[in-house]
Amino acid sequence: MSNVLIGIIGVILFIGLALAGALFLGPRFQQATNSSRASAMVQGVGQIAQALNLRMIQSGEYIGDNQRQIMPDDVLVAEGYLKAVPTNPYAGQPIMLFYDPTGADPASVVGNRSYFVEMFMSADDQAADVCAAVQKQTSGSTTIPTLRPMARTGCFKDPNGQYRVYARV
Repeated sequence: MSNVLIGIIGVILFIGLALAGALFLGPRFQQATNSSRASAMVQGVGQIAQALNLRMIQSGEYIGDNQRQIMPDDVLVAEGYLKAVPTNPYAGQPIMLFYDPTGADPASVVGNRSYFVEMFMSADDQAADVCAAVQKQTSGSTTIPTLRPMARTGCFKDPNGQYRVYARV
C-alpha cells in the first residue's frame, strides 16, 4: 500500500514540476523566438542593403525606378551579388525597396540618399515584441518609433500600424 501512495505522490510532484517549468520557461522560449526572428530580419535587410551598395559601386546603376517596389530578387541573384535573397520570417510579408520618398532622381540626390530595404511584419503583438527586440539589438533601446529614424538599421511602426525592419542603403 505504501508503494502505491509513494507512486501517487511522485506523479503529483512530477506534474507540479512540469507545470512550474512551463509557466516559468514559457515566456523565456517566446522571448528567444522573438530575438531569433529579430536577428534574422536585421541580417536579411543588411545583406540586401550591402548587395545593393556593392552593385551601385560596381555598375553605377540603381535597381528600379525611384519608387517603392517589391524586392527584385532575380537581379541581385542573377548578377552574383547574393546567392539567394534572405527570406522574411513573417510568411507572406514582402521585402520592399524604398527609394527617395520625395520622388527625386537618385542621381540628383547627392550625399543625402534615402534608400531603404524593408521587411514588413504583421500588425500584431508578436510583431511589436520582435520590433522591440530589433530596436534593442540595433540601438540598445526598446522604444519603437512611429517614423523611420535615420539610424543605419532598426524597426519602426508606420502610420498604418504595420511594423517594418529596415536597413539604409
